Formats: sequence, structure tokens, C-alpha cells
Amino acid sequence: MAKPYEVVVDASQFNMENDIRNQWASQFLHLMPFDASENLQAVYIYNCNSDFRKYLKKISSMITTRAHKKLFFLSTIAEFSEYIPQTELQLPRSTMSLDSDIAAKGAIFTPVLKLSHYYQHIPVIFKVGGETIHVATAKKQEVLGSIMAIVTDVYLVSGIEEVITTKEEEFTLKFDRGLSSVTFSSSKAQDIVRTIKTAKARFQLSKPTSDVSLRVVRPNDVPGTLLNMALLNMGSDDPHLRLAAYNLLYSLVITFNFDAGNQLLEAKGLCIPANNTSFVIAISNKLAATEPHLSLEFVAEVLVGFKKSNMELKHLALEYMAPWISNLRLFSIPSGAEGAKEKRQKTEEIMKQLMEVTVEESEMYPSLQSKVWYAIGVVEELVDMALETLIQYAIQNQLGSRGAEVAADTAVTLASANVELVAGKIVSRLRRALNKTSENPVPSIHQHPAWPEIAVLLRFALLLSFNDRLHVQQFLPELLYVVTMVISSGSMLIRSSVHGLVVNLVQSLCTSVTLPEGNMKTLSLLLSDLSEPKFRVLFGISRTALNAFSLGSESGEHSEKMSLSSLETIVGSLLQILDCGAVNPDLARSWSRRWTSLIANKALSPNPALQPRAFVTLGCLLKHDDTYDDMLLFQALLNMVDILQNHNLEKDFDLAVSIVIYLTQIVPIIPNESKLLKPMFWVAMSLIQIASVELFPSSLVLLETVLRTVFFIIFLSLFLFQTFFVLFC
Repeated sequence: MAKPYEVVVDASQFNMENDIRNQWASQFLHLMPFDASENLQAVYIYNCNSDFRKYLKKISSMITTRAHKKLFFLSTIAEFSEYIPQTELQLPRSTMSLDSDIAAKGAIFTPVLKLSHYYQHIPVIFKVGGETIHVATAKKQEVLGSIMAIVTDVYLVSGIEEVITTKEEEFTLKFDRGLSSVTFSSSKAQDIVRTIKTAKARFQLSKPTSDVSLRVVRPNDVPGTLLNMALLNMGSDDPHLRLAAYNLLYSLVITFNFDAGNQLLEAKGLCIPANNTSFVIAISNKLAATEPHLSLEFVAEVLVGFKKSNMELKHLALEYMAPWISNLRLFSIPSGAEGAKEKRQKTEEIMKQLMEVTVEESEMYPSLQSKVWYAIGVVEELVDMALETLIQYAIQNQLGSRGAEVAADTAVTLASANVELVAGKIVSRLRRALNKTSENPVPSIHQHPAWPEIAVLLRFALLLSFNDRLHVQQFLPELLYVVTMVISSGSMLIRSSVHGLVVNLVQSLCTSVTLPEGNMKTLSLLLSDLSEPKFRVLFGISRTALNAFSLGSESGEHSEKMSLSSLETIVGSLLQILDCGAVNPDLARSWSRRWTSLIANKALSPNPALQPRAFVTLGCLLKHDDTYDDMLLFQALLNMVDILQNHNLEKDFDLAVSIVIYLTQIVPIIPNESKLLKPMFWVAMSLIQIASVELFPSSLVLLETVLRTVFFIIFLSLFLFQTFFVLFC
């Protein structure tokens, strides 16, 4: 301390757990030698964050004004070059990589406001890297007395517990095991949230999953580990290794009292041929049936060694692992038994590893589908867990990625073994995901946090829809309901997928049951019309050459919003599909009632993204079925009154137009004796007099429909009266 020196303080990861007590800080400064204090030339504080700023204010009384002149606050590594040569800068490697993380994989967002508990809005620059998130104030902030500095909070992507969209333009980061949170506001909130989730998913995928060096082998794992070792090495090219593996297998059976029948006998000079696959499979089949408790450890061990084996051994491993797959159902059912929760979690982990292997091992893809996933699909108890694994894997890998497409393709394999169960779960999951959009509703459905799940499920539905893997005769009303709610939404990939789903539904209806000849002709004509450019435009598909499997730049493109009049046209075609796809009129009426029930529920639920679509579709359905309900009409009028009274016409324009279209559809089916028929004339006149350019065309059509209906009733009454007079007077 006898020579001049400088101190560098790295505050990048400072938090209140690193807080030094005032008593200790005071004692340190008091005991600091005079020479050490005098020779201190400068203190460089790098990445001053919010917690360090609070700490400085806490100890500000201990820092003299003279010491203030020695403090330098730096926010980038480049700024050090003015004071310290790069060769002498000895910051931790993790700190040095902060700037490069943003430079290499970063996305920078502005304008963003950080919302504090005191309703202060602080402009910040929001940077998302591969492993870190940087939130730096746009302007220098007061940190100590008159000293101003940029305040930069660095969050590790691995430490982000959850990203929640609280409002349309607000989102909250939860970290520190969910105990801490910070809220931001930005017009780019949805893009920021999507980028963070992508970074988190990429980080999760980058973590080693089956690294042998990190595995902890427990006593319970030993039999399964040794059993896999023995069976795998039975396929070795080395005859001595094959004999050693055989003797190990025999020792296992004797030591652990496994029931392998009488197929094993220890012999030193035994000659085992290289082609002993049938023997290995037979032993594995026997042990899988008699020792099912080994299944978890055994399958997990097979997957550990799978990636490191050559192609021949991989095929052998799949063959002898297949009999054990069905045993996983024993550990998948939730129960209160001791250790049941841990076993279920391990089964879920095995499912994830199977999915990773399926994606990575492209050469083994057909074998994995037939030997593993088909076997899982046969076991009803495993289907739910398997589907959940596939869906979550696809969401994490993002729509359009190879991982997401392989997951959807694997769902088809599950459905091949259990059509009704898989189709029912996918359709049910789609309905639940759509219902989530009513929570924290947004103007467009593709902006909602639930959209990635909906988009992935739509891709699953598309692949399943071919050759009736969606069990169309059972779930057609629910599928048509989903189509009307998402049609012409999201990226071009999803728009094409929804169009492809409708085409495949028609194909499945034509091939799954025997329909009347007239119905078949109508469906064939519809199938032809659906492929026409003018019909594809209604689905929001701008390019005729684009189809549901054209991945590329188009997959991320968002087209303009669909008009409600286009939805009317599409619903009319869907109703034709419903009528002609039923084997008899009673089934068609049953389908229509189920569709109407789903749509009516959505029409009466406030949701700017879906409610307008629901009202248009509901009007078409009620007119088609000639079904009138006073209560539904009353609720629609109440919604319109609410829009007009609150002066929300500009904001709720789509909803207002959809209600007018709904009224236009149901006016012709209002009973003559209804008290609401004639007042509809004044409703139409009032809407016209609002002088809204956007609302005027639909209101004029409503007025025309009301006049036609009322005058037809008057004319019919006069005609009947004259007929009665001529006959009886």
C-alpha cells in the first residue's frame, strides 16, 4: 500500500445477500491505514445495478466528498480502456462475457419503461442475450450525491422463473425462485416476451441431459444398469466380450433372483455367434414380464448409452428395450404411495429423453416411431403423458422448427395405435387453450401468451387430420368451432395449416364412412372449391403456391386482418361440410347443436379477439337451423347498447359490426308473434343515424332485411285475409 494503486469493483451480480453491514463497513474504513487511503488513486465500479445503488445510498454518510472524486462508474468493458489496459484487466470470465453475449446473440428493444413500486416510469434499454438479460437506464441516474451513472441490472436467463404478460403492453419477470419480480411496459412487450422465452428454451436445450459423468448411480439403479450392459454387449463384434456379457447376464439372474426361465447356463467355453439378436430379445421379453420393477432404471440406462453406440447396437438396443416400454404405465399413474411422485417424475424425464433421441437420431427415425412411440400409443395410461411431452417439446422449440414438426409427426404415430383417445385429448387441449385467451384478452389472438400453444396444437391437428386420425365423425363440431375461432390468424404457416385442416376434414368425411351419393358429389365439389385461389384468400393465404408444409420466411409473416364478411362465406361452406358429411339428417342436427353451444358460450364471453367471430358464426348457425332464442338476441342488443353508451365504437368496431351481422342473420327467423321483431326496424334506423362510415354498410343491410321480413308478413296476412273473404263471404 506504499505505492499508488487502483481498485476495480465488479457490481454485475451484486444483490442484497452480498450486503456488508454498516458496522463492518465503518470499522473497515476506520482501521484502513492512512497510507492505503492516501495512495488509493481511483475506484472503478463496473455495472452498477439497482441493488448496488441502494447500498451506496445506505453507506453514503461514510464516504467523504473527497472520496467522491476518486469514484468512476463504467457500464461497458470498452470504457476501461481509458483507464486500465485490457491486458491488466482481471475481471472474472463470466463478467467479461456479458458484453459479448449481447453482441453475439442479443436483441435490443426500445422504448421500454421500468415500472417501480412508486409509480415511477424509468426509460430503459432492454437487451436479451443468449444467457443474460441486461436492463440499462436510458439516461444516467443519481447514484451517490451528485454522481450520475448508468444503472444496469443483469439477470441470468437460467434464473428467470417466469415471464408473465400482465396487460397488453406490460410484462413481469419473476426471478429468485419466484420471490422477486420487476415489471416493464413497452409497445413491443409481446416481442420481448417471445424473445425471452426463446432464450430460456434455448438455454434449457443446451444443458446436458444424459452426461454419464454427471449421473449419480444409486443402489436401486445397479440391476438395471448391469442388465443393459449385458444385453448391449451381447451384440458386440468381439466374441470374448459377447461371452463375458453372457456370463454377466447369468450372474445377474442368479444374484438378484431374476426369473429368466431356463435359457441361461454359465459356461467358460461357450461359443456365442454374432447374430444372437433373437436370443437377446427373448431374454428381454421374459425379464420385462417377470421383473417389471426394473423398467425405469433399465430404460433410462438404455437411453444413456444409446447416443454413444454404433448403428448396429442402436438397432439392437431398440429391439430389447421395446418390451419394457409398456411397463412404464406402472409408474405414470399418480398415487399416494411412497416414492410414487418421484417415479412419475422419472417417467416424464424418460419421455423427454425419448423425444430428444427421436429428433437427433434421424437415421433411426422409422424404427423409433414403430418400436417406441407406437408401443406407447397402445398403452392408454401413457398416452396423456406422452402427448404432454410432445406438446411442451414443440412449444419450447418453436413453431416450424424440426423439433416441433417431429413432435407433431410422433403424435400421428400415437394416434395410429389409439385414434379416439389421442384425437379427444388434442381437441380438448385446443378448446382449453382457446379459453385461456379470455384471461387478459388482447385485440388479436396471435398476440396472446397462449398463442404458441394454440399454434402448436393446430399443427398437431393438421397432421392428425389426414386419413381420419382426428376421428372426424366424433369431433367434427369441435373442430369446426376451432377453425372459425383461428381462421386467418397468426403467421402464414398457421393460416395454411388451418386451410389444410379443413381440406383434410372433407377428405376424412368422404373416406371414413359411406355417405349418400348426393352428399359425396357436394363434398367433392367443395374439396375442389377449397383449393381455388379465391377461397384460399378467404383463409388469409396470399400466395397460391404456399401450402402447410412450405416452411421459410413465409412462416413468420402476418397478413392483414380478416374481414367479418369473409368469415360469413367460410361458415357457409363449413355448414355445407357439416350437412353433407353426416350419414343422416339427425346426426347433422346433433353436430350443429354442439357447434352452436360452443359458439354461443364464446359470443357471450368478453374477448375482443374471438367475440366478433363468435357472433357472426352464431348468426349463421341459428339461421341455418332455423332456431330462434329471445335470450341470445337480448344479450346481443345489450352488448351493442354497452358499446354505444361507453363511446367505445372505435375501439370495439369489430364487435359492433359482428352484432349487426348477427342481427341481420336472425331477423328472418324471428317468430311473427315476437315483440322484438318490429322494434328491429328502429334498431336498424338508429344504427344508420350514428353516421359511422364503417358501421353504415352492415346497418343498411340490416334495415333492408327487416323491411323485407316485415313487409312479407304484412303481405302474407293480407293474402290470407282476402282468401278467407272470397271463400266464406
